Amino acid sequence: MKSLRETIGKIPIFSSLTPEDQPKLLNKMEECSFSAGAIIFSQGDHSDAFYFIESGAVQVAVKGVAARPEAVSVLGPQRWFGERGLVTGQLRSATVTTVKETVLWKLSRDAWDEVAKPRLS
Repeated sequence: MKSLRETIGKIPIFSSLTPEDQPKLLNKMEECSFSAGAIIFSQGDHSDAFYFIESGAVQVAVKGVAARPEAVSVLGPQRWFGERGLVTGQLRSATVTTVKETVLWKLSRDAWDEVAKPRLS
């Protein structure tokens, strides 16, 4: 979690948090490990979490022509995804799959709401 602790203030959705709230948020994050080829979430799923990549890599893909998935990016360590859905509650706009063994830090919507919502209201 050291890299997350060092990076959290630079992540746009966390930049409005106070220095006191950042540790509260970090304490609510869950470490998750995935093998290569694991689907983190699929396009159209309900948005229920934000993810920070500790190690490994994920591929972000969207449905293209004939509903076939088309890769739009690959994200590696120190990158994050899922923030828009965490804040807006919109359905997932892409499918995210691990391309190799990957460790992520997950922040659930409930944890986000508990720490951040009072500050943003």
